Amino acid sequence: MAEAERHWVRNLRSVEAAAVAGIVFGALFIAAVILIARQPPPGAPDREITVWLSDDSSATAMATASNLTTLAVIALLWFIGVFRRRVGDRVDHFTSTVFLGSGLVVAALLLVGATLLTAPTMLAGSNRPSLSPDTFAALQAVGRHTLLLHGEALIGVFMLSSSTMILRSAAFPVWLTLVSYIAAMGVIVNPLNQLGTLYLFPSWVVVVSVFVLLRRHQLPTLHPSEN
Repeated sequence: MAEAERHWVRNLRSVEAAAVAGIVFGALFIAAVILIARQPPPGAPDREITVWLSDDSSATAMATASNLTTLAVIALLWFIGVFRRRVGDRVDHFTSTVFLGSGLVVAALLLVGATLLTAPTMLAGSNRPSLSPDTFAALQAVGRHTLLLHGEALIGVFMLSSSTMILRSAAFPVWLTLVSYIAAMGVIVNPLNQLGTLYLFPSWVVVVSVFVLLRRHQLPTLHPSEN
């Protein structure tokens, strides 16, 4: 039994597990953003908001988006843990710490932002009194602010520290590092304030995960004591 448990632990800490977790995060979070983006946009007329809130399928879609975000964040945390352990040994402690810290804050902001954006519609779809369009719009504004201002700023920091780790690992192509730095700066200075810009981060994680899978033999292995 002990040997079987150690085998599972090794599998869960493997590079392949990190790559799969990154790909799962990207797929689930993109699906969640697609569903959330179906909501009335900022500045929508009250009638459009009322129709949205009165539609039972709206609550179902937002509940699905909320669940997908939760699962996506779990996958992201797994990706962060394994990636930091396998690549972090090749970078300085500061960069590794910024990577971990910003990653944890990003995970929290994704959950909070998605909750603020989905909860009003889910509440309106229950047996509780319906929300007013003004309340819905206010909560949506706070959710967008959380994701598109604070969230994307921390995503940019996470991507910058990840790019440095990628560069110093010597296991990935140089062009991937350059693209990662450019994408990170684009996220940080994002002027669009549109949910569509959130697609960049999960797409980047998927690309990095694919390269983790392809270059897994060039990444450091765990020490026997860590298996």
